[in-house]
This record gives sequence, C-alpha cells and structure tokens, in this order.
Amino acid sequence: MEHYIAMSGMHGCLPDHCEVYNTRKDAVEDLKGLFELGRIRETRLLQNGYLELETHWIEAAQGDCFGADYCEVMVCNCDNPSQHSDSGE
Repeated sequence: MEHYIAMSGMHGCLPDHCEVYNTRKDAVEDLKGLFELGRIRETRLLQNGYLELETHWIEAAQGDCFGADYCEVMVCNCDNPSQHSDSGE
C-alpha cells in the first residue's frame, strides 16, 4: 500500500520529525504547518518532495529560524506504514 512519509531534521542526523500519510498533499500539509511555510516554499516542497529550510536574510535579522535544515516527503510501499510514524499511528 503506497503511503507518504513527512520528515525533517538536521543534515547528518536521523530525522527528528517523521509522520506517515495516505496522500502526498497531507504529508506536505503536515510540514507546511510544522514550519509555517509560505506559498512559495510549500510549492517547492510539493513539486520536488524536498526543501532546504534556509532563512532569507530579512527573516534571520528578525530572529526567525526553522529549527531544522531540511524537510522532505518520501513515498513508500512497505506493509507496515505505522513504523514510520513518531506517534506510532
């Protein structure tokens, strides 16, 4: 059964956020809400399945920070989708 894994974290580390969804759109919505992504970043994530979480210099000057280096949505076909979820659901 095809499912989508929404994950994010720091480069070189295991993801610190990992949840499973039935649709790609739902996985993107999860990450959009988690990082408060705007339309442009949301569109890039939806199109590419991956997004580097870089702050614009104006955002950085205001103290904005994502708290992660990247977020991505991966497709998987395993028999146990709940194994990907932090919440175990």
